[in-house]
Amino acid sequence: SLKKTNTKTKSEEIKIMPMIELTLPKNALSEEKTAELVDRLTQTLLHWEGAPPNSRAAQEISWGYVNLVDVVNVGGKPADKPRYRVVTTVPQGALRNDEVRNGLVADVTKAVIEAEGSEDDPTAAARVWVIIKEVIDGNWGGNGRIFKLKDIAALVHDGDQALGETIAQKRLGSV
Repeated sequence: SLKKTNTKTKSEEIKIMPMIELTLPKNALSEEKTAELVDRLTQTLLHWEGAPPNSRAAQEISWGYVNLVDVVNVGGKPADKPRYRVVTTVPQGALRNDEVRNGLVADVTKAVIEAEGSEDDPTAAARVWVIIKEVIDGNWGGNGRIFKLKDIAALVHDGDQALGETIAQKRLGSV
């Protein structure tokens, strides 16, 4: 259950729940490197959403999935080098503008290339696809109910419903 507190200010940055899905070929990265990458991708997405890394609530509602595939095809044939797909799923309004989305894509790409141990160059970057999915407000369900942006924002702001509504208004233009 949510508790109401008024310890946060309306000008504080907005924190919302993300989900990350990393798809990569089996054996492209070690199990340890994959785990480190998922953690880094989570922190990166939270950063671009505006969540401080020490927000326990934001960490607890950030989920990551890893899909290991036998082969990735390019042009109908097995790829010569690993290809990576990172799908980020966020509530509508979580990533405010093109600058934020571009920053997220650049940082996610860099994290994948660094985890692989490759040089950060256009050839390596071209092997990483980042897809941003925004879930229309009112279509994110969990715990047997629908969570709107205002609900999610309130949750990660210690249950402050008024702040949640202010955040939703700022991001979406309506509540």
